[in-house]
Amino acid sequence: MKKLMSLLLAAALLLMMASCGSSSPQNEAPDSSADGEEIVTTLSGPVELTFWHCISNTTHLGILNKLIDDFNSGIGAEMGITVTATAQGSAADLYNATVGAIKANTAPDVLMTTPGHTADYLMADCVTDLTPYINDPNVGMPDVSDFYERFWEQGSSYEKEGMYSLPIHMKAEVLYYDTDFFAEHGLTAPTTWDEMIETSKKITEITGDPAFGWDSMASALVTMSLQQGAEFTTSDGEILLFNYDDVVYDVIDTWKSCVDDGIWRLAGEDKLFSGPFANRIIPMYIGVTTESAWIAQKQADDNFHWAAVPIPQYNSDTPAVFQEGHCIEILNQSNDPEKIYAAWEFIKYMTSYDANLATACGSGYMPIRKSVAEDPVYLEYIETSGNTALVAGTEQANAYYISPAFVTDTYTSVGLWTELQNMMNNILNNGVAPEDALNQLKVEFQS
Repeated sequence: MKKLMSLLLAAALLLMMASCGSSSPQNEAPDSSADGEEIVTTLSGPVELTFWHCISNTTHLGILNKLIDDFNSGIGAEMGITVTATAQGSAADLYNATVGAIKANTAPDVLMTTPGHTADYLMADCVTDLTPYINDPNVGMPDVSDFYERFWEQGSSYEKEGMYSLPIHMKAEVLYYDTDFFAEHGLTAPTTWDEMIETSKKITEITGDPAFGWDSMASALVTMSLQQGAEFTTSDGEILLFNYDDVVYDVIDTWKSCVDDGIWRLAGEDKLFSGPFANRIIPMYIGVTTESAWIAQKQADDNFHWAAVPIPQYNSDTPAVFQEGHCIEILNQSNDPEKIYAAWEFIKYMTSYDANLATACGSGYMPIRKSVAEDPVYLEYIETSGNTALVAGTEQANAYYISPAFVTDTYTSVGLWTELQNMMNNILNNGVAPEDALNQLKVEFQS
């Protein structure tokens, strides 16, 4: 773990050493800059923008490219803005390319990334505070309330005060289950953890194999802890979860008991449960909504039928559901207020009602806007595709929780999530005592 922390810290230090230019108007309080001038909201001439992303799925990439073309031929043509997009490979490839570009002073104008990586870029003071643009009476976003609340709030859940990203592609965890198997054996999808354990026992009695799994054991630990009233972290990296030992041990004990009894299992070499699920090896699991596309690709035959429902909860008082996804932001390395304003018009378009409707109807990601989830075109897409995962994901919107993204002197939010995953694996697969594993984690992350 120390090696992992060193690598993450090195990346953060590299970013802090990178120069992004002096403070510019967009990084000050709404509608003002250091010299008292209002933010720029007009263009004096043509502007060319670079946009980097990590979308590789053929269908989604087609949707994304069409949106960019539509912007260039519509709003962009009217305002003199041209956007050139570049796919940088995987999310890791994009991160490495962005770090290198920041150091070389050649960062893109607009970036599609993740909150965890945004926290790194904020350390280099390279991300534009969107607050004055959002609030501007002429070029702002008067329909902020249309966004799902937790998706929107992620953009201000960094240690640095301000709004540094907008949600664009979001996913949430749902419970997938084999509808044919459940119907054949008179079972119903569990809604509570007591029901999950009882249903799992019945399934294992029938099949002789584990009945349930969870793609992310870090999410399993955090989500089930939050469902029992625990807290996770603060935006500056304080790990509140360590204050709820009783709850954490309860979750660990539940998993250890169910794994030892053979009714639950970890993904293991499969990494994700979409493959075992699609091939009828396990009849239910929790994974993110975008896994629905992989299930369709991995299923052995066309006779496999599945559905998705909201994940089980302990009670209705403190529901919790993990959500994550891509955000879109403006890097201010150009220090050109007109270029930054042009970038604002682009990201405003990419998160607009029309753009989100196009994205939600085919990309595998959920709507980020409430109005899109209710749109007849989207509802027809859901009915035609039969993708109940998207519906189940949206139904849980009131239970979404935010995982703050941060970089401290000794660890990051990304590193914490990785080590929670490793801790659960060590306990459930490698026989490490829960007390020893949790105490070691506390030492690593509180030193």
